[in-house]
Amino acid sequence: WTAKGWDDATHLFAAWFGLYFEAPSTPVELRPGEVITDWALFRVSVAARLSAGPTGLGATRVADDLQRLFIRFGLASAPAVQRAWPIAA
Repeated sequence: WTAKGWDDATHLFAAWFGLYFEAPSTPVELRPGEVITDWALFRVSVAARLSAGPTGLGATRVADDLQRLFIRFGLASAPAVQRAWPIAA
């Protein structure tokens, strides 16, 4: 998964989507009235739109799609950071 020419955020979201995202077994409403049911087709669509570059048709939409998915699924799956706090004497 590459996103040549894209901004840093889209690079991150594209890498996460390609390497770590596990499609849910149920349909997902990406935005009101738009539901993803065929994840294989959606992945192909994302790859094609990323390949077209940040000035290609659908560029703004794919960047937004990846950001929405990352916020919804990527941040939720990140492990919580555990810190040891010193105990006051």
